[in-house]
Amino acid sequence: MNRDELLKLSKEEIIDLLLAIIQQQADKIAVLEACLNQNSKNSSKPPSSDGLKKPKSLRQPSGKKAGGQPGHEGNGPRLMKEPDQHVDHKPQECLHCPRGTCYAKQSIQETRYEIDINVSTVTTAHHAIRIKCPHSNEILIGRFPPGINSTIQYGLNLEALAVSLNTIGMVSVNRTHEILNDVFGVPISTGTISAMVSNCADKVARTVNEIKEAIITEPIIHVDETGIRVDKQTVWAHVASTDNLTYIAVEESRGKRGMDAIGVLLGYLGTAIHDCWASYFLYTAIRHGLCNAHLLRELVAVLENAKQIWAQALIDLLLEMKGIKEKLLSQNQQSPTPDSVRIYSLAYDKILAEALAHNPVPSTG
Repeated sequence: MNRDELLKLSKEEIIDLLLAIIQQQADKIAVLEACLNQNSKNSSKPPSSDGLKKPKSLRQPSGKKAGGQPGHEGNGPRLMKEPDQHVDHKPQECLHCPRGTCYAKQSIQETRYEIDINVSTVTTAHHAIRIKCPHSNEILIGRFPPGINSTIQYGLNLEALAVSLNTIGMVSVNRTHEILNDVFGVPISTGTISAMVSNCADKVARTVNEIKEAIITEPIIHVDETGIRVDKQTVWAHVASTDNLTYIAVEESRGKRGMDAIGVLLGYLGTAIHDCWASYFLYTAIRHGLCNAHLLRELVAVLENAKQIWAQALIDLLLEMKGIKEKLLSQNQQSPTPDSVRIYSLAYDKILAEALAHNPVPSTG
């Protein structure tokens, strides 16, 4: 609107226009502030994006001192086997004493254990022995064991370490090459490491497919998707899991096209727990459940950005119900009493009514 158009407006119309502009700017500022305030506790951003600022934990202070409490057995490291060597530390005063008769009466005052690793490379020379039989005059030659096919090759333990670093450890092929070369002194190329990973993938392909087929038959599964970098491009790792099984497949698409490609939800008829990503709701044959961890993040965002107190009440309620569930499971109980369910249901409905009062559903008419 230009100046001439503004001059034609009445005082009330100008005030209404200014108020509308101010509200628009306030809404934009609120959106920008919400984006700036995002971290791993109130959004789906990874913890690595938090920087040096530590997000506030959902845990409430217990009033107790940090660390193990009196009477707690502790979960510190334990000996995996008997010590490989023993080292005695005698008193300094005894080191240069000319008398040794008191050693016969010595005893161990205290024992402390040091667990360490010995990094070494083992090279095994396999010799095929050639023998001329004195009875038949035949030349007999020993056979190499299965797997020993080349003049110089890498052992199974080395191959397993290379594959584990690159896959489980998410270490790049170049960095894996540097670790094996610098730490272990193994002259290995990046191409060989890539071939090891490919060979391992071929060997476990059948097992991976069996895991996928088993997950599809489960009544409840958890599904998610997360962005990763492959060949300098962002792709998506789609995950489907249960308590005991995990299936991961990488696709270029995050949405339904990628989900269809991995083939889990297409034929699934149970309940899928997810993060409310819109593409999941396109599968109408399944039941949907929302991940409470993601709900808690969204509630933290509402509390921190919109300053709506009901969000804290719902956070407290969800965490309380989680604590009750864990307590019941520890007592081999699968579900709470009907009275407990009714009490929590009423509390849940009351909080949601307050939430709707602050955030009314937009009219579609």
